[in-house]
Amino acid sequence: MKNFLLFLLLISSSVALAQNHQGFKWMGPNHTYYEVNPVTQEFLVNNPSGENKKLGILSPAGVLSEIPKDFDVSVFYKGDSITISVPGTGQVYQVIPKSLSIQRLDRTFFRGYNFTANQFLHNDTLFSVGGEGFWLRHNIITYYNTRTHEWDLYTAGSKNEQPSSAHFSGYSSKHKQFFSAYLVPGTEPYDKDIYAYFFDFNTRIWLKKGPLNPELISFSKQLFRSVWTGTYLICFYGPEQLLIIDPFNNKFSKYSNHTDKFFLENAQIYYQKGKLYSLQYNNTQTGAAYLLDSLAVEKLVKEADLLGPVYLSTFQRYQHYFFGLLLLCILITLVIVFRNKQKSKNKLFSDQEEQLLTVFSKLDAGQHISSLELNTILQINDKSYDNQRQIRNRIIGSLNNKVQPLVKGKELILRVGNEEDKRMMNYYLNPEIKLRELEKLLQLQF
Repeated sequence: MKNFLLFLLLISSSVALAQNHQGFKWMGPNHTYYEVNPVTQEFLVNNPSGENKKLGILSPAGVLSEIPKDFDVSVFYKGDSITISVPGTGQVYQVIPKSLSIQRLDRTFFRGYNFTANQFLHNDTLFSVGGEGFWLRHNIITYYNTRTHEWDLYTAGSKNEQPSSAHFSGYSSKHKQFFSAYLVPGTEPYDKDIYAYFFDFNTRIWLKKGPLNPELISFSKQLFRSVWTGTYLICFYGPEQLLIIDPFNNKFSKYSNHTDKFFLENAQIYYQKGKLYSLQYNNTQTGAAYLLDSLAVEKLVKEADLLGPVYLSTFQRYQHYFFGLLLLCILITLVIVFRNKQKSKNKLFSDQEEQLLTVFSKLDAGQHISSLELNTILQINDKSYDNQRQIRNRIIGSLNNKVQPLVKGKELILRVGNEEDKRMMNYYLNPEIKLRELEKLLQLQF
């Protein structure tokens, strides 16, 4: 193979990109399931005929000892080797099937901030965008540095215009851009405009486009699965109906098929080499087997009915309601200003202090947060090391000073040096402060 081929597991919606396994499990290029047991390191195969086979035991032993019980994987092929990344952990592995060898490539430690991240290859470099962790959704872009074997921050040139997360997304190698919009399937209608964003890797700038088409947003409550082909985001919202979203040409279409059972909800739908494949488990009298079917993507695009643009210009969005919306915006602004003034009079903690109070209140007894994790929560990863330290000390110092009169002069958040890295600190809730005392503080604030 000339380049890495990315195969994402698409059991749930690719908007979330979430898959839970008890081991490495993925669909290979020959429509065959491969699996690595993290406990025994057995290398297993399950082909379309229903045959389960153990290919052997990967060596050396103990390589997968730090894998969590439930995790997602992203799989990449290059020649005879397979690269496996585990979002949320920072762990990267290389498997060579012919020699039954496995190697951990990274030197990171468990991070926990970017589960369900969108991972892809750009110029043969592994990138990770977005994800969830520490009760937050992120838009952070990181890349795996093959020289240091660490995940490094990929800084954007524009810091003002960027999405709040990377849910509804996909990377195009043709355009060298990453598409993203904060669209979460199955949720209630949104109370604000959802904008389309494109990250341009040539300029390192987030390009903010117009708001998503309201007609497209209306479909989001029905979506149960989606597949990114590298050009199109194909979203399934019914047994035999789908949307074909072309963000880079700004159009989306609706495809309906009333005869095929290709898009049944229990089928495994995935993309390979210009086609969508439907894999269904079939229980027959002669034995268990998989039913495999395929549809050409370009055929679907050709037969689909165009519904409109993916995102609108500001003028398109408001041209019919300009004056009414203008008046409404003025009224809303006045209300917000008034409420903010009222809130500011009684507000005890800053927004960042509120965030820390919420996070520390959810920690188990004895659990701590590292300085790196705290940087992620405060969204200061793009700052210099000294600046990060100053911001952390300022916020925690201010929070402790405000809390002391309320908890008999005690410091709320304590810190201790990290035994593995003396440059880093671990932060934890003062064990002398009872949880109910912290809850009273939160009630005062909120």
